[in-house]
Amino acid sequence: MIREAAFPDLDSIAELERECFPEPWDAAAIGDVANEFSHILCEGGENGEIRGYIFFDTVFDDAEILRLCVKKDCRRLGIAGELISRCIDVSKEAGCRKVLLEVRRSNAPAIALYEKNGFAKISERPLYYGSDDGLIYALEL
Repeated sequence: MIREAAFPDLDSIAELERECFPEPWDAAAIGDVANEFSHILCEGGENGEIRGYIFFDTVFDDAEILRLCVKKDCRRLGIAGELISRCIDVSKEAGCRKVLLEVRRSNAPAIALYEKNGFAKISERPLYYGSDDGLIYALEL
């Protein structure tokens, strides 16, 4: 079930960050970055445990995915695709014309997921992540 995240979910989201990212955001940072344009959608399993989340902004004509994360033992269950789909729906409802995101060149599984969901590479940022390039993808809505 995809739902809007609430303040009590921030600790669980921060735990997923630590599991999934080399430079994780903590609960305070996530709360600080969240603003009136931000959306955090999460997917909860049958027991309510957060198995994945997507953090994105909708500003004017664009939406930007800032973070997408799924628990390692819950991957390949379609959760990320559901989160992206709901992000697209919310972005359309907000009047956005495209969704942008950035991904490390070395993150082949994420790139495959984004391309499967209709995103196309539009730009590169050489060595944006230190020793790894950043790739910018977009989906026209």
